Amino acid sequence: MVCLLLTLTGCSAPSSQDQPPAAGTAPSVTPSPSPDPAPRVGQCHRLTWDQAVSPVHEGRAVPCRTAHTAQTYYVGSLRLGRLTVDAAPVQERVARACTRRLGAHVGADQRALRLTMVQPIWFTPSLEQVDLGADWFRCDVVALEGHEQLRRLPRQTRGIATDPAVAMCGTAAPGSAGFQRVACARAHQWRAVASI
Repeated sequence: MVCLLLTLTGCSAPSSQDQPPAAGTAPSVTPSPSPDPAPRVGQCHRLTWDQAVSPVHEGRAVPCRTAHTAQTYYVGSLRLGRLTVDAAPVQERVARACTRRLGAHVGADQRALRLTMVQPIWFTPSLEQVDLGADWFRCDVVALEGHEQLRRLPRQTRGIATDPAVAMCGTAAPGSAGFQRVACARAHQWRAVASI
């Protein structure tokens, strides 16, 4: 009878997990996941082109004294209400906020910005992070080097639009077969002087 009972229960010796905790010790509790910390203005990021055009960036910030291709110039609150983070109205509001604030950071109005390779990009938390309580969006400044190429940025991007190196130039006459927009720091034959 005893052997049958042991067979049904697995015939194993009690493990330490089956023992009650020793007096004075608290049982271990697995912490519940929490959202990633909100980004901060001034943080730098080493992004590839594909990361820069993605709606979510889960990489870590890097020290601004090291090579980087993006810098955060604004962090805002999503205030989703009943909307999801990927809803069109939310994404449009984030895009407007980031675009509107770029000029003040880089030192150029919209007309002057069109003559540079400086661009705003923005990121929101993933759906999973929003479910955990994340409520931020992040605006970063980047400068294009050429087609789908990000330029390495200086340690501080405030006023960067006035740097001749990030002005918009062309490798050939606009509309010709060899034309490509490039930062003026690269070899070029044409330089943008006005936008219409």
